[in-house]
Amino acid sequence: MQTDNLGEKEFVIEGSALVKYKGEGGEVVVPAGVTEIGEDAFYKCENVTSVVLPEGVTKIGKGAFYGCEKLESVLFPSTLTEICGNAFGWCVRLSALTLPEGLTDIGEKAFEYCLGLKSVALPDSVTTLGASAFENCRNLTSATLSEGLTELRSAVFMYCENLTSIVIPEGVVEIFYRAFNGCVKLSSVVLPDSLAMIDDEAFSHCESLVSLILPECLMRIGGMAFYCCENLDIAVLPERVTKIGGMAFYGCKSLSSVVIPNGVTEIERCAFERCENLTSVVLPAGLTKIEMSAFEDCKSLTSVVLPEGVTEIGMNAFYGCVKLEEIDIPESVKRIDFKAFGHCASLREMTIPYGVEEMGHVDVDWEEVYDHMGAPHQLQVKIERRAIFEDCDNLQTVRLPKGFKYTPSELGLTDEQVAYY
Repeated sequence: MQTDNLGEKEFVIEGSALVKYKGEGGEVVVPAGVTEIGEDAFYKCENVTSVVLPEGVTKIGKGAFYGCEKLESVLFPSTLTEICGNAFGWCVRLSALTLPEGLTDIGEKAFEYCLGLKSVALPDSVTTLGASAFENCRNLTSATLSEGLTELRSAVFMYCENLTSIVIPEGVVEIFYRAFNGCVKLSSVVLPDSLAMIDDEAFSHCESLVSLILPECLMRIGGMAFYCCENLDIAVLPERVTKIGGMAFYGCKSLSSVVIPNGVTEIERCAFERCENLTSVVLPAGLTKIEMSAFEDCKSLTSVVLPEGVTEIGMNAFYGCVKLEEIDIPESVKRIDFKAFGHCASLREMTIPYGVEEMGHVDVDWEEVYDHMGAPHQLQVKIERRAIFEDCDNLQTVRLPKGFKYTPSELGLTDEQVAYY
């Protein structure tokens, strides 16, 4: 270990690595000959305002400048190739950021909570951008991504509240979990033709996002991918999509119509719940299951055609679809769950086919009882929930097969509403 004498013993250097800064702060010029800024070298040096790194530095270690709250600018050398995780995390005043061509790796949380950062341009040499790299850069308005990226990792721009637009470069195949979650002013997103997967919550709470063209190569839309994107109206779901995750479009109030691609076999739970202006849905021929609350509170939906092959309609699947006037249940359906059509106030008639074996479900619960000595005990009880048509005020006729095992009252119907065939 050696201590540099030129800077009043400011720098502790081992070999060519600066391992500790001991100066008083202000403007810091790292001496020539240093090739690496070591882990935590400037950790919480709260009085450092600017740093000049010499040519020859190739790596900035983990947490190197973490918590340098007064750091406003860093001059990077052209030799830099790697910025490790948390290197500039919580440098809340860092506003000037010019990254050199030749930089290849930016670690996770590298610039997290850099609140003064307003724009960033990644050189095309960058091939790795770590998870949460720019998370909570709340004043970031502009970001230019590298052409060398193949994925956008988890939370990379999460809570960048002032980011307004992003162009994701060709070559990116996956947008990971929460990549743009909470980017409330993000109004324009350009997706590349190479994109195959949008993971869970990738664009959740992007309230300003209005339109989005999904590429033809897209195969998977994760759970809550566009959760509460209130102004989003997607015109077309690509034909290669085989999975639409639970709550994927929950609360997308501006979504007006949707054609589900043929490769989708299940509409997962709450996938389109509270899409209040959804008027038209075309379901694929290969659909087998509509899960719980899939279209709950789609208040503008007037009709749905369920394809032959659907075997299960989940709990609350169409609950609160107050304008739904007609729906034909295909012969393939075996199970219709609790309140599947509850509060469908405009529904007038329905025929339950012979193949339906179960309506509603039975919950197992615990009830506290007391013995003759007054001591409490837990007793397992079964609670039957079968009111499929609860609050369907205008429902006039439900046709049931002769000998159907459930009584009208169990289904939330009166005797007058039921006709047997």
